[in-house]
Amino acid sequence: MAVYKEKNGKWYCQFMINGQRVHKLLDGADDITKAKKLEDAERYRIRLIQGGLLKEEKRYKLEFMANRYKERSKLLASYNDSVHQADEWLQFFGKNKDIKNIKPSDIEAFIRHLKERGLKNGSVNRRIAGLKRAYNIMIEDELINYNPVKKIKMLEDEGRRYRYLTREEWERFKKELSPVALAIVSVALLTGFRSRNVLHLRWEQIDLNLRTIELLKSENKGKKYIKIAISDALYNLLMTLNPKKSGYVFINPKTNQPFTSIKTAFNGALRRAGITDFHFHDLRRTVGTWLLTSGVDIRTVQSILAHSDVRTTERYLALTSEQNIKAMSVLNSYV
Repeated sequence: MAVYKEKNGKWYCQFMINGQRVHKLLDGADDITKAKKLEDAERYRIRLIQGGLLKEEKRYKLEFMANRYKERSKLLASYNDSVHQADEWLQFFGKNKDIKNIKPSDIEAFIRHLKERGLKNGSVNRRIAGLKRAYNIMIEDELINYNPVKKIKMLEDEGRRYRYLTREEWERFKKELSPVALAIVSVALLTGFRSRNVLHLRWEQIDLNLRTIELLKSENKGKKYIKIAISDALYNLLMTLNPKKSGYVFINPKTNQPFTSIKTAFNGALRRAGITDFHFHDLRRTVGTWLLTSGVDIRTVQSILAHSDVRTTERYLALTSEQNIKAMSVLNSYV
């Protein structure tokens, strides 16, 4: 039989044309009528190719595109997020899925799946943006010419989180961190660097004589060169870490490689300190908030955090309840 249905519920076709055996998944077929139509279309396509009237198009599996996306993301600060995103596509669509058979309706189903998992709109949008970039990489490499994600409308932003550590929370938190985790978190708070930049910080980037740390464009998510001053607290901390001429500042003793994450130690300390709804990236928001509420001008904070748009920095100016009350009390004398 040329068209048949497997136990997995999917339809396939199998036939011979001029000595060429064809065995193909009829992607999109949900009944025998549609399966036969797709089989007829496949027979017609192969006849055109055999007659030299149509150039056979190379097909690419999702796994191929995902690996290409991961490779291109290696130098990005968000590399770990990119890997996680790609793994989510593979799990949902299947690694052997032909990328040209992923339709906008399939991507909409993926979005519904993410929402059912409880992800917020912003998190969903980042995953869809990653998938769009993966297709664009394939287009740039002249492997395909179609991006189905372009037809997908991003979800409306539900509003950003503005979580940061209060001074009191930080005092509780640091008491629960292991010495290594405390050093890593402290460097994050004393530099404003993203997690990957802290975990992969190298001694070559640090000049203890001039008391500066630099990030090259390739190391920074915003593709900007950054040089920040080393404060007294940061200098004293770095001196306790056995400074070297080269190599990573933080080495995982279990792997003898730089840490890829300290999530277990980080979350465990938060739990013991009674702190909820806080992530490593919120340390950057903490730095921005502490600086701004201490009177540092917003342009300086923008430069330290390497924000391309000052409006991003303005989001970090999240006032505490106490500060709000103090600010609003100024109006008492006017009413």
